[in-house]
Amino acid sequence: EHTGDHALCVTVCNVEVYSSDAVLENVDVSWNIAETAGGGIHLSNSSPEMTNIQIRENSLNQTGVCHSYSDSTGGGIYAYNSDPVITNAKIVGNYCADENQSHWGGGISMRDSNASITQSVIAMNTAPTYGGGLYLRNSTASITNTIITENYASIIGGIGSSDDALLSHSNNYGNTPNNYDQTDQTGTNGNLSVDPLFLAADDYHLDPASPCIDAGDPAILDPDGSPSDMGGYGGPDAEFWDLDMDGYYEWWLPGPYDPATSPGMDCDDGDDGVYPGTGC
Repeated sequence: EHTGDHALCVTVCNVEVYSSDAVLENVDVSWNIAETAGGGIHLSNSSPEMTNIQIRENSLNQTGVCHSYSDSTGGGIYAYNSDPVITNAKIVGNYCADENQSHWGGGISMRDSNASITQSVIAMNTAPTYGGGLYLRNSTASITNTIITENYASIIGGIGSSDDALLSHSNNYGNTPNNYDQTDQTGTNGNLSVDPLFLAADDYHLDPASPCIDAGDPAILDPDGSPSDMGGYGGPDAEFWDLDMDGYYEWWLPGPYDPATSPGMDCDDGDDGVYPGTGC
C-alpha cells in the first residue's frame, strides 16, 4: 500500500511510504511478509509521523530468510534516507530469522536516516546477526521513554549500530546476547536496565510494581498529569490507543483494566465487539 498524506486504519498489509510526509495514526501493521526490506513498513525518502501504531509479527520472505537490500533489512520497519517520528509504538515479534544469513534489524533497520522514537516498546524481535531490536547504519536515533527488551540476534540483541543511538529515560534490558553494541548508556540520562515487568505475556501495559512507572522524562507527563511512564502506555498520547477502531480508547494505566479508574475506556483493543457496556 502506498500511503498518501494521512492514514487511519485498523489492520493493513505491508505499508510502503515513498517521498511522503505521511501521517499514520492507530494503525495495526501485523502478520505481513515482504521479499526484500521492511516486513511491516518500508520507508524511502520520507518523513512520516507514526503515532499509536502496532507493528507486530512481520517477516522477510515466506521462509523467514532475510534478503539483502542496500545492506540493511528490517523485519518490522526499514528506513532509507528517511526521518520517521515514532510515538507510542509497539514494535514486537518481527523477525528475519535465518541464522545462515548476515542481515540486521529485527524490529527496525535504518540506513542514512534519522529517527525520533518516543514512548515505545521494542520487544521480542529477531535478527540473524546485529540488532535484534534496532540496527543503525550511517543513521541517528533519539530514543526517549522507550523499553527495548527480549530481542535476539547472534551478536548484538538490543541495539546494533555503527553509530551510537542516544537514549534518554529508556530501559534497555534482557536482550540476547547484549543490550548495546556501542556505549552502554545504563545509568546516564535516566536510562535503566531492569525487568520492565509487563502486565502479562503479549500485554505491554505495565505491572503496578514496574520500575518503569513514573521513570520517564520528567518534562513529559502522562494523561493524568503524573510523571511519564516508560513504554507504549506513557506520555500524553497514551490514552489514544484504538487499534480496533470501535470508538473507545484502550485503558492506559498500569495494572489490569479497572472500570472504576478507567471509566469509558476499552478493556480489549483487539476486538471491536468488546467495549464498555459490551464485555468490559
